[in-house]
Amino acid sequence: GSVTLNTEEQELTGSNSIRLAKKESKLMEILLLNPGRSLSTRDLLTRVWSDEPDAEDGLVWIYISYLRQKLVSIGADIEIVGEKGQSFTVLKK
Repeated sequence: GSVTLNTEEQELTGSNSIRLAKKESKLMEILLLNPGRSLSTRDLLTRVWSDEPDAEDGLVWIYISYLRQKLVSIGADIEIVGEKGQSFTVLKK
């Protein structure tokens, strides 16, 4: 898609730009580096929240929801598909 992520600035850009929180940026980076690949909630939790041993699966869903809203707000031509507690994938619309 036409979406770019500047990990150093934590900025997601489509037809306009938006700043991301640190965990949002890390999660978005993992998803963008694996387009079309199904990533499990557990895998995402382990990779993004490795520094928080008490983190729960529900965090992934919350952050996916944040990122979906931000993708809409920047006019992205990609979307995050998947269901709570399942796997997630980035696909071109």
